[in-house]
Amino acid sequence: MVDRVLDAFANAFFKQNPDEFSSPTAAHGLSFSVIMLNTDAHSRSLKASKKMTKPQFIKNCSGIDYQKEFTKDMLGKIFDDIIGQEILHQVDKHDDGNLFADSVKEGWMKKQGAKAPYTWKKRYFILSRSPPQMYYFEDEKSADPIGYIPLDNDIIVGKR
Repeated sequence: MVDRVLDAFANAFFKQNPDEFSSPTAAHGLSFSVIMLNTDAHSRSLKASKKMTKPQFIKNCSGIDYQKEFTKDMLGKIFDDIIGQEILHQVDKHDDGNLFADSVKEGWMKKQGAKAPYTWKKRYFILSRSPPQMYYFEDEKSADPIGYIPLDNDIIVGKR
């Protein structure tokens, strides 16, 4: 899946920037190298002594575009940018196509626990229209619900 996304990106980038690379394949290769650098540089499980250095990154990228070699300055800047700012996938419960994009109502409520001692906890709820359910989260910034309450056969009324 990542390869297909990179392939589409590389083709589109090459069409818009034909002077930067000799082919979409070269754009794909550099894009893949950047993703690998990002993973390597920001992995919490990899020891600092094992992480890729700038000279290693530049060497790894040599020959990607066999017709038009990347400059060491350009590759060094890419390295510095990735080291300085991790590329992150932002997860938001209100992304397009997301289950919570068409919420009817959302806000804070208290929910009683399912197990003894049945304490009440403050949770952030989202009432979804389709499927009709109430999802609850630890807080309003959480992207993944910790539970839900099905509202089968119930009609959800609210503004569209």
